[in-house]
Amino acid sequence: MKTLNSLALTFLLLVSGFISAQAPSWSVNPNRFQYSMTVTAVLDLNCNELQSPSNQVGAFVGDSLRGTAFSSTVIGGRYETSMVIYSDLVNGEQVSFRFYELSSDSIYISVDTIAFQDNAIFGSPVNPLAIRSNAQPNLISISSDTLLENQAIGATVGTFSTTDSDAGQTHTYSLVSGTGSTNNGLFSVSGANLIANFVPDFETKSSYAIRLRTTDNLGCTYEAPITIFVKDVNDAPTGLTLSNNLINENGLANDTIGALTPVDTDANEIFTYSFVSGAGGSDNSSFSLNGNVLRTNTSFDFETKSTYNVRLQVADKANNLFVDTFKITVNDINDAPTDVILNSDSVLENLPINTVVATLTTTDQDAGQTFAYSFDNVPGNNNADFNIVGNQLRARQIFDFENTNIYFIYVQTNDLNGGTYTKQLTIRVIDANDAPSDLQLSNASVNENRPAGTFVGEMITTDQDANTSFTYTLVNGVGDADNGNFSIQNDSIFTSQVLDLNTQATHTVRIETNDGNSGTFAKAFTIFVKDVNNVPTDMVLSNNIIPENIIIGTEVGSITTTDADAGDGHTYSLVAGIGDTNNTSFSISADKLLTNATFDVNIKSNYTVRLQADDGFGGVYQEIFTINISNSNDAPTDINLTPGNFKENLPQSSFIGAFTTVDKDTSDTFSYSFVNQGTNDNASFIISGNELRTGSSFDFETKNLYVIEVQTRDLTGATFSRQLTVNVTDSNDAPTALTISADSILEKSAIGTFVADLNTIDTDATDNFTYTLVAGQGSSDNALFRINGSLLEVDSVLNFNNARTRNIRIETTDKGGRTLQSSFIIRVVNQNDLPSNILLSDTMVNENAAIGSRVAIITSVDEDPTSNFTYDLVAGSGDSGNSSFTIDGNELKTNSTFDFETQMSYSIRIRTADNQGGSLEKVFNIALTNGNENPIIENQFFAISENSSPNTSIGFVTATDLDANEMFTFRILGSQIDFGINDSTAELTSSRTFNYEINTSYNIEIEVTDLGGLKDTASINIEVLDLIEGSLPTAGYFSPNGDGRNDEWKIQNVELYSDFSLKIFSVSGEIVYEVPNNYNNDWGGTFNGTVLPEGIYYYLLENPNNSSQIFKGVITLKR
Repeated sequence: MKTLNSLALTFLLLVSGFISAQAPSWSVNPNRFQYSMTVTAVLDLNCNELQSPSNQVGAFVGDSLRGTAFSSTVIGGRYETSMVIYSDLVNGEQVSFRFYELSSDSIYISVDTIAFQDNAIFGSPVNPLAIRSNAQPNLISISSDTLLENQAIGATVGTFSTTDSDAGQTHTYSLVSGTGSTNNGLFSVSGANLIANFVPDFETKSSYAIRLRTTDNLGCTYEAPITIFVKDVNDAPTGLTLSNNLINENGLANDTIGALTPVDTDANEIFTYSFVSGAGGSDNSSFSLNGNVLRTNTSFDFETKSTYNVRLQVADKANNLFVDTFKITVNDINDAPTDVILNSDSVLENLPINTVVATLTTTDQDAGQTFAYSFDNVPGNNNADFNIVGNQLRARQIFDFENTNIYFIYVQTNDLNGGTYTKQLTIRVIDANDAPSDLQLSNASVNENRPAGTFVGEMITTDQDANTSFTYTLVNGVGDADNGNFSIQNDSIFTSQVLDLNTQATHTVRIETNDGNSGTFAKAFTIFVKDVNNVPTDMVLSNNIIPENIIIGTEVGSITTTDADAGDGHTYSLVAGIGDTNNTSFSISADKLLTNATFDVNIKSNYTVRLQADDGFGGVYQEIFTINISNSNDAPTDINLTPGNFKENLPQSSFIGAFTTVDKDTSDTFSYSFVNQGTNDNASFIISGNELRTGSSFDFETKNLYVIEVQTRDLTGATFSRQLTVNVTDSNDAPTALTISADSILEKSAIGTFVADLNTIDTDATDNFTYTLVAGQGSSDNALFRINGSLLEVDSVLNFNNARTRNIRIETTDKGGRTLQSSFIIRVVNQNDLPSNILLSDTMVNENAAIGSRVAIITSVDEDPTSNFTYDLVAGSGDSGNSSFTIDGNELKTNSTFDFETQMSYSIRIRTADNQGGSLEKVFNIALTNGNENPIIENQFFAISENSSPNTSIGFVTATDLDANEMFTFRILGSQIDFGINDSTAELTSSRTFNYEINTSYNIEIEVTDLGGLKDTASINIEVLDLIEGSLPTAGYFSPNGDGRNDEWKIQNVELYSDFSLKIFSVSGEIVYEVPNNYNNDWGGTFNGTVLPEGIYYYLLENPNNSSQIFKGVITLKR
């Protein structure tokens, strides 16, 4: 052992893993071990790669040497060692390293370990594994990364700390050039403190980039960029401008005047505006503010007031104030006319066209204006009936009061300066007298031989003037020849003498009507003399005797009438009165009396009717007639059999029942016989006198209803026949089946809910049944149900999530006591359950989180395990903060920027809705956090194909952080050499090749650290993807004997071969099993259901899409 020269060197060797100063005599006997793996590596002493072929490395399990080699292989200028490591276990032993360094003649303990795995390869000549004596620091943190603007020179920003897997080491810090070192010159390092050597100004620059190196006490270093942020201090506003100060008179309240813009050096400032009293604020009440927009509170009139003064204040979010005054000027605008006036609103009817109706004038605030007038075509106007000439309204037609007495026109006045006004005006037509225009006579005929003074008719005058009274006179003129035969009283005309048709058939008169206002009208009328009718005097019926039983509608006789008026036609009818007792039993068609009922002389032998003849001119005659009924034989009307049923299996010729006949002739006797022998069951029976007897044997189950047709004949030969049914009765049979109408029930149905109708199948058609739930096979859930008559009902509230099916056993009993039992499975049908709770994975968000940042994962609690949910922010109690957030899928995200100093929490209301429409709402309080947030890394999954070469990219590990622009450092926790990760890009790579058959997956822990030194870890699962091997992984034999072991021929990882076709042959070459694809490890040594003998069979497994993938082999079948 060499003598050490100083205490410092002694300490250095101890902390660097030094254990001795003597060349080792390491050697391993490979024959002592069963398994081996290979490691290609370089040696690293305190972060310096050793460059000597004489250095030696040893691999140990505990203190047992398992492999050794020298770093004598030089590849690309690097001195590498290729070492075989041995074990008696196929995998799992933890391997550590020690190496001898020639120049210091010392042995060092490595900080690296790996897990032994048979046939594994760690490292490669291109990418060797590093066996290190000292681990490099892997993270620099600073206690604070923020400076207040305007802070004095020499202020301490924060204190550095280092993350290093080597416990007990100390670290020094320095600023170094490189990526992110842009602003190194503005800072300095004092011990572990970062010092700012300048006065920061947020508005000039809000962040600074430096690059820092940490060095451990053995010389290993780590560098990282760090961003230092300047925190803004609020500045007060220094000015306020208004984009416009002019407003037109006569505008509406709430019209926009202009927008206010403050002057403030702070970017992204938020301002509020208000009126303040004081000098220049006399007219504040005439205006309003909407945000930064100045609006009117009223309508302004230039003629009343032309300028207004307002005093306004702006406040920033720190409530710093600035006040200014503004003068608002009102623009003079032409005032539109406000009214149109007529000097007259009426006109007499019947005046000529172009008559002046009225003169137009205009009301306008603007004095001295001239006006033009025109019609405005508003729907529903009468403008077309008038003209406007200058300022005169003139008639365009001759008006008629009785036709239209009021007109509506729309007149527009124009001040010729763009101002117009339209008004509806009403013109009334004044009435003048109109002469009568027509005369009518209400009746123009009178009966002959009537006495003088007989009323003829009433005069009716047509006159446009309503409510006018008239006087009537007989006047000379055309048509006045017979004026002397008539007279007028008031408005009626009367005869003045007796008129005779034979002497003069028509008379002409001339009548005048007078409206009392000099208006008259005369007209001639013809008055006709009417003949007078003679009434009939007698009526005769040609026959009054009919036989009984004739059909309805049979003619009784013809009716004739005696009438003095020759040529009169007569109509006949049955009328009420004396002798009308039997009118309803008859009817009349033209001049024929017809029967309207059937008659039976045994019941009634004569009928009376009352007939009327009408000559059509008001003359009628009535007479009573008696109709007599004559006797005839009545045919039988019905046959009965008593009784109509009998027991099955009676001997032949047994009595069944007796026939009886229904006949109105009570003294008749009858004989019976079968008819229509071939179309019914007559041949099975015998008629003996009036008795029906069996003619064969009868079986109820074969046939229980028979139809016979029997004829009865009376002494005169009249017959009646009908079909009769004969029933065969049965003895009781047991039920043969029990069924239910349905086999399902909705979960959570109320107790007593109907499940199914119970139905029994029994050869006895008329049986009644009772039902009960009984013990026995399949009765485990009887207690959950009940029977109500023939209805199955639930007797408990069922839950789909507890059990999806229920078993019951039911017994049916017929009225004879025979029974049958059956078991049934009742399915419980799932129905939607409402969500019962909403959960957030987090209720805090960093104040600096960007819009769209995830706040939390939303989950729902619901009894339905397969429900999917949608989430919304909804209105309701507790929704005040909804607008600051949004929901994307199941993620709650920010929708605005936040400031912890202004508001520290927000209340939101979230609704979850499942895929069946069930919903729940819940209020959450989201709190803001002030400062750096933890990075978030979640468990992640990756995959790598087996046999991939070392350094294969597996994927990128992802991490998130609510802190904007965060940078992360990644590392793998623990000592292992299977995988590597790039500390800044997070690319995950393999350090060796993997074999799916040895291990299918690996789990490693990844740590992520943000620039503030906060950490998070996650489990990373890496699946090794199986590939199709060069040989088929299958057993050479199987034993399908039903013992549950090796009963089918199986291929390992058979899903890899889903595209392959499989054929299995017997030794004679016969195909005994074949599938085109998707073999499911299910061949059990049969062919078409037949068990095959023990022996040798051959398989052919091939990929039809890749001819190079084909497997052949032998299968030994042994039972």
